Amino acid sequence: MAVKPLKEAQTDKYTVILLDLMLPTMTGMDILKTLRDDSSKDQIKAKIIITTNLDERPEIRAIIDKKADAYLVKADISTHQLVEYVDRFAKA
Repeated sequence: MAVKPLKEAQTDKYTVILLDLMLPTMTGMDILKTLRDDSSKDQIKAKIIITTNLDERPEIRAIIDKKADAYLVKADISTHQLVEYVDRFAKA
């Protein structure tokens, strides 16, 4: 279950969180919504970067509307580019 990683993310000790949309027990959208819920006492300040292989425009808009900081299509970037992207967000 995704409860343990979700609780860990809610500790607010991370600067950047990479979150995939396709997870085994809970969707990345559900986790994003929980982490960014304005009414939640557990709202975090970390930058959330969504990583997925979905490249659907409506899906991207929904993710940004749910307050993700970035959306990356995994097939379009190398590991090196991903590391650079995370470093950039960590320093922001």
